[in-house]
Amino acid sequence: MAIDLYRLARMLEEAAILLEIKGENKFKTKAYNDGADIIRRRTDFVANATTAEKLQEIDGIGKALSEKIIEYKQTGSLAFYRKVLGEVPESLLSLAQLKGLGPKKTAQVWKELGVIDLNGLELSIKNGNLTSLKGFGAKTISSINKNLQFVKKKSDHVLLSTAIEEADIHAKSLLAIEGVTKVGITGQISLAWETVDEIRLVVAVKENEAIRNIEVAVNGIYDPNNSIIVAAKKRPKLSIIITKDEDFHWTVHEESMEGEFKEAYLSYLGDTGWKFEKNLPYKGDKKITFQDTEDIYNKVGLQFIPREIRSEGQTVHFAANGYLPELVKNEDLRGLVHMHTTWSDGKNTTREMAEAAMARGMTYMLVTDHSQTAAYAGGLTPERIRHQHQEIDKLNDEFRGRFTILKGIESDILPDGSLDYPDNILASFDAVIGSIHGQFDLHPEQQTDRLVRALENPYLHILGHSTGRLLLRRPGYEFDMLKIIDTAAEYGKIIEINSNPYRLDLPSEYIKEAKTKGIRFSINPDAHNTLGIFHVDYGVKMARKGWLSASDIINTLDSRGFINALAKS
Repeated sequence: MAIDLYRLARMLEEAAILLEIKGENKFKTKAYNDGADIIRRRTDFVANATTAEKLQEIDGIGKALSEKIIEYKQTGSLAFYRKVLGEVPESLLSLAQLKGLGPKKTAQVWKELGVIDLNGLELSIKNGNLTSLKGFGAKTISSINKNLQFVKKKSDHVLLSTAIEEADIHAKSLLAIEGVTKVGITGQISLAWETVDEIRLVVAVKENEAIRNIEVAVNGIYDPNNSIIVAAKKRPKLSIIITKDEDFHWTVHEESMEGEFKEAYLSYLGDTGWKFEKNLPYKGDKKITFQDTEDIYNKVGLQFIPREIRSEGQTVHFAANGYLPELVKNEDLRGLVHMHTTWSDGKNTTREMAEAAMARGMTYMLVTDHSQTAAYAGGLTPERIRHQHQEIDKLNDEFRGRFTILKGIESDILPDGSLDYPDNILASFDAVIGSIHGQFDLHPEQQTDRLVRALENPYLHILGHSTGRLLLRRPGYEFDMLKIIDTAAEYGKIIEINSNPYRLDLPSEYIKEAKTKGIRFSINPDAHNTLGIFHVDYGVKMARKGWLSASDIINTLDSRGFINALAKS
């Protein structure tokens, strides 16, 4: 039995939310959230541990959690989780994750109004029932309703990060089926969609019996006319394309393109003597097979086209003429920027974040805890900044020659566009990221002016999560993004590509626009724990989707080059 430890982590997180809604104490819910983090960080160790005692060697895993992990590994289920679902409706998760509601307000609407899902919440808003609840004023209800309508439009979607996790688990399970030789992840995931409503896999089989085994494994039905199995009751939808081993690489490639690109690509092949029978490529009467994706491009006579940019028709033209840039890669990054620690709302110390960054192969990081206005997140007063900088100096002495910790801050951009400290404090940082964390409902012109004034500030180096959106939770604030791009270009500012799976901000269409104006970028994890540093992989996908090369990204430079790039902003 293939064990999905990522699913176990999600079960613990979901249980924590539901227990908070129920009214359990915060220590218990925190323990389950911490357990989920540990499982994700130490997946290999957890997978190989065969006893509860062995699991308890990990700091943070106690007797109760270790026993639950062993139970899940042995049975594939969790009695504790089933018990929680019997006490609190699972559908409340969608309410608790709605921006502006959260677990506490979800508990109110459930216990006092009997609301258990998004449709019930919408009805209560229309009927005016929410106004009877404490803390639900007109402004709060309006904000919740706006976010509700936003979420309902993509109710079948999950985050790209979640889809990748689930696709990897499906792939491993399918590879364990007798007769299955290869599995490829294609479709929206390969194209790096920000949110995904379909996981699409290509599966090569040696014999028809394997098809039946796949049907049983995913509870799906095989359609022989389209060579596809669609799994029942999956969110997101799970589609499995069946092919022969010899046709695997072509089928994966064909399923990893869309829209105008696919039309232009197939047109190019037709113009250069290729034809297709049952979607398979022929030259003359001979069916052509391929060793891998690079072999496909070699044989069709095109420059290799990375899958993240297989959406627009013009890409084929550029590839035919050898004009495609070399896109940035994960291994190009040398520093981690936008790192939170226990000095504000991070879960790990500065030392722990530095050691995790070093383990990732980085040579520096920029610590950017929250500024003083963000009191809810432990924002730093000037006095605490001084103490933090003393700690960083000591760590830099210890790490000298191996790693550098740069001193930064994520300063709130206040409603009038000013930053959160006087100039003498701002001047003490190696870098300042400016971000909006409140007053999202300003008039678009006011919001634009707010950002323009921030960009005019000589102490601001990097504009953080520019649109303010949270994918599947809330839309971004309204402002003139093109004017902000022009202003950033005018003042030489860096724009962040925030890699947090809920943000992926700047969107790729604006990345491309900003690049044309000469703007440079920083791919940042916005990490609040050591696991969060791996989010940069999603930011790299967005950068690639925006046609960026390593030279467009300032944290592909060493620490001195990074600081020099900031000095120009």
